[in-house]
Amino acid sequence: MRRLRLATTAFALLTAVACGGGSGDGSGNDDKGPTGGKADDANGSGRVWESLLTAPFCDTCTAADKAELQDNSAIVARVIELIEGAEHSVDIAQFTFSNRDIEAVVLAAHQRSDVTVRIAMNAEQENFDSVAKRLADAGVNVRFIEGKDLGNRVGLQHAKFMRVDDDKLLMGSNNWSSTGTSINNENTLVVTAGETDPLITAFDCYFEHMFDAKLDEAASCSNDEVGFTPSSLPFKMIREHLRGAQTRVDVMMHHLTFGNLLKEIAKVGERGVPVRLLLNESERPVLTGAKWDRIRAAGVEIRFKQANEDLSQIMHHKLVIVDNETLINGSGNWSGAFFNNYEFYLKITAPQVVAPFVNNFRRLWGWSLTADSLDQGLTAAEQDVANTRVFFGNLHAHHQAGSGTRKHDDGTLEREVDGEVIDVSDEVQGDDTVRHAFEYARDEGGLDFMALSPHVNDERVDDPADIANITVEAFVAMAETARAVTADSDGAFLAMAGSE
Repeated sequence: MRRLRLATTAFALLTAVACGGGSGDGSGNDDKGPTGGKADDANGSGRVWESLLTAPFCDTCTAADKAELQDNSAIVARVIELIEGAEHSVDIAQFTFSNRDIEAVVLAAHQRSDVTVRIAMNAEQENFDSVAKRLADAGVNVRFIEGKDLGNRVGLQHAKFMRVDDDKLLMGSNNWSSTGTSINNENTLVVTAGETDPLITAFDCYFEHMFDAKLDEAASCSNDEVGFTPSSLPFKMIREHLRGAQTRVDVMMHHLTFGNLLKEIAKVGERGVPVRLLLNESERPVLTGAKWDRIRAAGVEIRFKQANEDLSQIMHHKLVIVDNETLINGSGNWSGAFFNNYEFYLKITAPQVVAPFVNNFRRLWGWSLTADSLDQGLTAAEQDVANTRVFFGNLHAHHQAGSGTRKHDDGTLEREVDGEVIDVSDEVQGDDTVRHAFEYARDEGGLDFMALSPHVNDERVDDPADIANITVEAFVAMAETARAVTADSDGAFLAMAGSE
């Protein structure tokens, strides 16, 4: 027996090069709204948030796509605007930095006598002709920072944020690289707030400890909203929200390897809460072992984002959305980054910030593939077609009802056969024309659904306007029959009662 289920739409139409500002659908058409632009913080804290999502229009992008996206990057434009507008200070923490336009504006800010510029870069950037090295050689106060020394390797300065003057903070997953500001799926948040705002003061504290290489003191800058590493505080924050999830958990993660969080994800699924994991296709070979077996057994859905590996394109988000209400987002993967690197993990509940990430997840989920689809060589479009069913029906049907001079609907018990209209009243069991109409649509017409919709008022000119065409009692009886036919159809047909 066929089962009715909802058909889904896999793709959102994008009409802008990058979603620097716009509506919740990811189109980038609005100047002010959940995907970008400015929105006042609903909790009355005085914060103004901006959500900037790269949202490239291409799935596996080409070099030409990359060039167009670079030229129209809303994130680069906002970074430049903030630095050019600085009145006295710019503090930058970055992992990699290759954008020449940002380089030029940083150097120009340094050359102004009224602005102090400081940059905390990952140590590896000192070893070649990098933007950071060139800026350091030009006199900019650049320090090359290492994470925790593990003996066999050294942790990273992997945090990506910028503080401008007393009131502006920019942060997210973005490196200021050619891919990070164009073809990668990335995010940057900007918040404007008072200089005593706890988010502002927390990042100020973290930058000072980072800039002074006080690794063991850096995590002390954490508060209820933001957890800094190296420490277990961010992990505990994420674990708390996973354990409290009630309706849904959606994860987009560049690297997902931390065993304790893999266990927590499995537990969420085992509680019956839907979980979706969106990962890079390049991660698929490492999703093996008992922990991943448990995750799959718990019913967790996993999809993989394809990209152009030749251009180093990736899905670079590191975030989780819990119950569509809480976003935990930042610079760090769910990996050893908790204990080795400089990273931040930010918890946000402001609806105007969470909404664009919910919409962005929905869009990227539709653009991503299951393991089976990858094995079959399907594209995202082909996967969508395979998982989408079209239903046929009628939402505007009438039936014959009543007797004598007055009828409750204006249908007739007639059918045209080979050009001849014939009476079919003998097909009706008793006077139940409602059931006859529904069952004929289901069994003979092959429809998936049908609504009978009598006129509310009779259209005959000799009737007063206040006389109903269908009585309350007749409508209730029609609705009861609709429910009974639907139940009898065992999911193969939906009968509906309506009116017009």
